[in-house]
Amino acid sequence: GHTLLVQVNTLVMNKSLYKSLSYDPINDFAPVAQTSWGTLLLVTNPSVQKAISVSDVVSAAKSKPGQLTYATPGVGTPHHLSMALFLQRSSADMLHVPYKGTAGAVTDLLGGRIDYMFLPAHVALQHVQSGKLKAIATGSAARLPQLPNVPTLAEAGVTAGNIDMWYGVLAPKGTPADVIARLNQEITKILKQPDFDKAFETQGMVPATSSAADFGALIARDAQRWADVVKKGNITAE
Repeated sequence: GHTLLVQVNTLVMNKSLYKSLSYDPINDFAPVAQTSWGTLLLVTNPSVQKAISVSDVVSAAKSKPGQLTYATPGVGTPHHLSMALFLQRSSADMLHVPYKGTAGAVTDLLGGRIDYMFLPAHVALQHVQSGKLKAIATGSAARLPQLPNVPTLAEAGVTAGNIDMWYGVLAPKGTPADVIARLNQEITKILKQPDFDKAFETQGMVPATSSAADFGALIARDAQRWADVVKKGNITAE
């Protein structure tokens, strides 16, 4: 058997957030395959904020620097760094309100005590579909099938790139290349089964296949991007 690690992009975010990290997420693992994207949605409470577009959000934030709020499940989470990247690229400013987990943040967003938030689609969809939250944009490269009228950040003119959370499989450093290739092949076969699209869609996720090399390149690019965001925003989780 083989020891494998299924991880999300917090793996590379942590490299910049924690100076005393006991492992190197780039050099201590062997990429095997990406498995999916987890879509993040920029949302607001429509009873509190009347923004219906990204430009509305940016204009409102610029007109009240540091006064509008955004919630996250904690410092250094994908929700936090995604909003930090969005605000940096938009030259706007909001007050960060970190919570200890998603539940409290969503409760206050629904209760009108928070203005904005980046939420995973599987958490946000029920509230968007019920009208309790307004989806302003997706952080993905393409629009969500469940929300075809909601534009991507790129379509809205924000050059933040794909800020969705990637998921993938890694092996220990030094795993033989033929083993990596076989694992990649088998994972790809599984992900291409018809039922997987539906299973992922219900979670607001999109299946993704890749070569081991392409997944490694994605990890390296993402590590650098989030390192830049952390440095520019002077963000630390310690």
